[in-house]
Amino acid sequence: SGDAIGIVETRTATATVGAADRGRKGAEGELVEIRLADRLGGKAYCVFSGSVADAEAAVEIAVAKLTDPSSLVAQVVIPDFHEEMLANLEAATEFGARISGRS
Repeated sequence: SGDAIGIVETRTATATVGAADRGRKGAEGELVEIRLADRLGGKAYCVFSGSVADAEAAVEIAVAKLTDPSSLVAQVVIPDFHEEMLANLEAATEFGARISGRS
């Protein structure tokens, strides 16, 4: 957990796996989520957490070396991320699973 989260969304699971790997290896902080195409229309995303600087670095590194830059859908860093929201993210990222008791 940390002060911020960084999110990278791509058009393919393969691009997200590579981005998550580079972001985690190239910056401090944690990779807290990776979602690969599951009910995302083939898209995928990964979420990093840490200090604002660490989240920014992870996102920048993850995006900088995408094999195909057009595969990037979105990137964002959210500073001052509330701890309760991070706990919700870590618990289950699918809202339907949360309300039905599945995880």
